[in-house]
Amino acid sequence: MLIKLVELYISTHQPVNSSQMERFFPWAGSTIRKELQELESQKYLEKLHVSSGRIPSNKGLKFYINRILAQREHIACPGMETPVLRGSDFIDISMKLLSDLSTSTHNLGFILLGSVMEFNFKKIRFIKLSPYKLLAVIRSDHNWNYTKSFFTSRNYSPSELAKWARTLNQDFADSTLSIALKKIRNRIFKDRARYLAVYQGLYQLLKSRDLLSAELISRGEENIFNFGINSQAEMKQLLLILEEKERFAAFVDDLLHKSHQSTEPVVVFGSEQGISGLNQLMVVLAGFFSRDKRRLGNIGMIGPRYMEYPNVFSRLHHLSNYFSTEFVNH
Repeated sequence: MLIKLVELYISTHQPVNSSQMERFFPWAGSTIRKELQELESQKYLEKLHVSSGRIPSNKGLKFYINRILAQREHIACPGMETPVLRGSDFIDISMKLLSDLSTSTHNLGFILLGSVMEFNFKKIRFIKLSPYKLLAVIRSDHNWNYTKSFFTSRNYSPSELAKWARTLNQDFADSTLSIALKKIRNRIFKDRARYLAVYQGLYQLLKSRDLLSAELISRGEENIFNFGINSQAEMKQLLLILEEKERFAAFVDDLLHKSHQSTEPVVVFGSEQGISGLNQLMVVLAGFFSRDKRRLGNIGMIGPRYMEYPNVFSRLHHLSNYFSTEFVNH
């Protein structure tokens, strides 16, 4: 009965009463009312007010969603294009895939990279954009390209940047920038006189806050105006969440901290997280991983509590598998 009520509510967006449920079950009205009362007492259903019909609670929606996930029908996603990453720009492809995702689901899609520092690189160079702004151009060991602009605390010369890029490519290729940073720190610590002049400037560059920070790529922001958010303050808070990527990254990391290394979607109701801006919404997340099972990033969606769950889950599962496969096999 709970499954049918959830489906009916999603299709009508109106509270469901016992007379509506009588069309689907060969039971007396008193029996149906008793069943609904029992589901309400178990917190699967709730009422907006005393005389209204019932709507599914978060607990009821989770039961319904877990049933969809358990059926695993969401895995198949025919007709969804997945371009090859090899030799391509990661951000360009991510934006295209997120645009397709947001258009097909009418939600906001995002990719959150934990940090560019965690990707194995084959080659790196730094391009000077302005006195205090640089562009890191990274060729990964998966043979895709990644660029990230970041600000520095001092005005580095082009010759310094070229020298440090050569040092990284010669001494630390096929590792991560995070590992390179640790090795540089250890070398300076063990033999300060020998390595300080060689690595000090590079060490400070790699510690730049903007380079270390998470990267948030999103598409479909225009859809948030159709999410049914009635409060202007809530809308403003949602927009701030997307702008404050470090805060959003910490939120996502906290949600997935205890999850297993799986590309299965994780569903979170904003009202259970106490974060203003997400109270009326739902977040669906799936991770993608390196060949050594490290979580490299997350692909997800933000949308209303009631959405086309099978379509959303299938697309997220497909894309998380896609990114993980590309990272592992290439």
